[in-house]
Amino acid sequence: VGLLLVDSVIIAPSGIVGLVKDRQAAFATMGQPPVFALLYLLNLLPTYFLIGQGQAAQSIGIVFWGILVFVAYTRGQIIGRPWLVVFPVVGALLAVAPISNATPVLSSLVLWSQDVFGGPIEATTIALAAASVIQLIGILCGLAPGPRLAEEPA
Repeated sequence: VGLLLVDSVIIAPSGIVGLVKDRQAAFATMGQPPVFALLYLLNLLPTYFLIGQGQAAQSIGIVFWGILVFVAYTRGQIIGRPWLVVFPVVGALLAVAPISNATPVLSSLVLWSQDVFGGPIEATTIALAAASVIQLIGILCGLAPGPRLAEEPA
């Protein structure tokens, strides 16, 4: 709940009505790389703690993934990379999809991990590692200067 309050203050300091009325000011705040990185990391961390905590925790995790989609969408629009929204969407799908050792792609990775590490790694651990790598790539793509930022005079 505390993180959701922090999100609300950073994303919409004037409230939801202020966000709707003055979208450009809110987007300017979200367009700053440190704000993007901070919001992304703050909303990504709870998703790791909620894994395996049951159905109620999974629904709370979806709220955080939704905020990540909004943050990535906003930053993507500002820097000319609307496809940034793909990273949190894929992460959310990996977080809510039923994953087992019988999942086709993961079953081969579980067998591969058995050969490499000497014992099988759980499919959920592999999915979490894949989601982490995907989110790291998303953060790096969001922090890289976009074409619109390079064209604007300073």
